[in-house]
Amino acid sequence: SSDGVTWTDVTASVPAAVRTRYNQGMLVYNNRLWVIGGYNGAYLNDVWSYDGTTWTMMTAAAPWGPRATWNQVTVHDDGGGSKIWVVGAAGPAPQPRDVWWSTNGTVWTQTTANGGWTFTDEGCATSLGSRIYVIGSGQVFSSADGTSWVNENPVGLPSRGRIDCSAIN
Repeated sequence: SSDGVTWTDVTASVPAAVRTRYNQGMLVYNNRLWVIGGYNGAYLNDVWSYDGTTWTMMTAAAPWGPRATWNQVTVHDDGGGSKIWVVGAAGPAPQPRDVWWSTNGTVWTQTTANGGWTFTDEGCATSLGSRIYVIGSGQVFSSADGTSWVNENPVGLPSRGRIDCSAIN
């Protein structure tokens, strides 16, 4: 919808590989809608983008490995320009706590194999100001560069699972 009132059903134009998954990460980056990983009976590590007209598979197998990324993807500028970030998520054991970024959805760079948090699929990632925040199970970690993570745990933060988070700068 361009006006929020009149909507067009575009389901038929969405590839089955995108339509038949859930728990995928979704975000907007560089004027495109991105679908990252997910689950369709098996964990996925493909990346798709949509420009409003055409769906494009950017990679069938990202190096971060199969995972459900529904709330652990974000867009963040680490000082070198905005990037897509995949921060941990749910996947086959052991649960990933790694951090990856990409500017095109095809080439991915790992910044750390372990961000230090102990929760797995019960967290979320968002970007606020100059930092990425990972929040879940009573823990809050932050990083400016995706490599060095700081435990920001506020006293008394209740442990909650399966949360969503977002920030608007």
